[in-house]
Amino acid sequence: MIGFASKRSWFVLVVVMLSVWQSPAGAQPIYKNIPSATEGYLPGYFAMGAQDYQSAAGFFKLLFQQEPGDIAIQRQLFLALCQIGQIKEAGVLVESLRKENIDFPLLHLVAGVNSLAHDSKREGIATAEAEFKALQNQKDDFFKTFSTFLQLWTGVMTSSQTSPVAIDLAWAEQKLQSLRDRQGLAEMYWLNLGIIAELAGKNEQADYFYKQLWQATPNPSLRTLEIIGIFYARYNPTAANPVVLKLQQQLTVLGRDPKVLNLINILNTPELLPPKAINSAEQGMAELFFNFAGVLSQQQEGELAVPIYWLALELRPDFSQARLALASTLQQMGRFDEALVQYRQIGETSYFSPLAQFQVAMIFSGQNKPEEALTQLQQLSVIYPEWITPYNFRADLLRGQKRFVEAIPFYDQALKLTEKLMLQNPNSIEIKKALAGLYFSRGIAYASSKQLPLGEADFQKSIDLVPNIAPVLNYLAYSWADQGIKLDQALQMLRKADQLEPDQGYILDSIGWAYYRLKQYDQAVAYLERAIVLEPMEAEINDHLGDIYWAINRKREALFQWQRALRFNPEPETIPLIQQKIQQGLPK
Repeated sequence: MIGFASKRSWFVLVVVMLSVWQSPAGAQPIYKNIPSATEGYLPGYFAMGAQDYQSAAGFFKLLFQQEPGDIAIQRQLFLALCQIGQIKEAGVLVESLRKENIDFPLLHLVAGVNSLAHDSKREGIATAEAEFKALQNQKDDFFKTFSTFLQLWTGVMTSSQTSPVAIDLAWAEQKLQSLRDRQGLAEMYWLNLGIIAELAGKNEQADYFYKQLWQATPNPSLRTLEIIGIFYARYNPTAANPVVLKLQQQLTVLGRDPKVLNLINILNTPELLPPKAINSAEQGMAELFFNFAGVLSQQQEGELAVPIYWLALELRPDFSQARLALASTLQQMGRFDEALVQYRQIGETSYFSPLAQFQVAMIFSGQNKPEEALTQLQQLSVIYPEWITPYNFRADLLRGQKRFVEAIPFYDQALKLTEKLMLQNPNSIEIKKALAGLYFSRGIAYASSKQLPLGEADFQKSIDLVPNIAPVLNYLAYSWADQGIKLDQALQMLRKADQLEPDQGYILDSIGWAYYRLKQYDQAVAYLERAIVLEPMEAEINDHLGDIYWAINRKREALFQWQRALRFNPEPETIPLIQQKIQQGLPK
């Protein structure tokens, strides 16, 4: 996606009433059978607030049939339809909303795209141009910028009706002149000019624009790399493709990421190359909607991003990259079932099909379907045996289920592949951090499966790679303190962790526990009482504080803390030990 700094507010204002009924993200559809309209207006609002837009659209359609003049019903029906991709149906409501002096950007965008998709060519372009130009009247700079680019593309469409070579590149540059030096817009600026030059058959100009993009944006998006890479593979097939070189560099950081490998294969194989990435002005405009939706998605404004992705797909139904981004945004919003539908529409021939399949596993995990997630990850590892991410996530998923022994072999495989990357690129900070994280995770799995020496060895390897990670320092030092060994070294590590992340209850608990093991009870009490203020419902901290109170003869307070520990879901194996302390106290 392409970056752009802006904030949205209008969409929030449109649906502000819905927050009263907001329910957890990812909720399943509430209404399997839509009641009659006579059951009232609130269920539609409730469904909107629960992000169940399919049910909301059903409610508001029934209400609209009974109350076709109710503008509030029309507004909510319009918004619900835009969320589920029924753009043509939403467009029918635009004029009736305008008759009531209702105006917001999505009305213009829907009206413009519908005119392009469903009206005659000349009439559709003229209508779209008027709609997109009207966005200049918005106060929000985001939509003014969007309007400028949209008007550029309606102009390209008009010129293309005569002939692609009729496209005036000087006019296109002039149209975007006010945006040329705008911060955050370099990639979008040069990319659009390059695409237009390609459509006009002016390859030397396209080459110039893409080189300017490359200079202004050292790390463009993968989609931008795809567009430029296809151009250079066709324009100058005998020269080294700069995009392939860039992607090969990425592999040293990403590992054998199959989507990157697949794209490299496409760029290196003439039979797989399309003539162009963008073959028409309509596709160019779809690309624009895709990029601006990506900006909103990056800013966590999914409710507005989703309709704009749907508009991109209305213009180009086979636009797999937009479908993937739509699915990802739905997933981020917790709309998991809708996301699954979109991921599953991405064909296996798409170079990013592996990513779509991996995200399906992520959704299964988020839906508390671990076995389905594990099966999906296993299939990915069979197809892409050198892809690190499925091994790592599979191990993390098993560890989260306390299946520690099962997790270890997958950490082993992820570590083996990451260590191979480290040898190829020994100065990479990113790979070093990834390796340290894997050692830490496997160390936890070892320690939790009663293989503490192996766990401690992994913690030390993690610290050797990246010395200043507070959770790793804390975990290793606490394991020593809990065994009553290396207490001075443990305290030194824990003080360093406390400096790195001050006022963290779990670190203060560890320091207090180390002092307890050293029988320095005054210090132990001071740290544990600070920890309990920060984490009052943490069972282990309550349990530790109870032990320290008992040691200094504050036995009633010790019993109170142990009883609290039992109320806060302690680890199952600690429950009988805490119960025994409540009954008998601690031995002298």
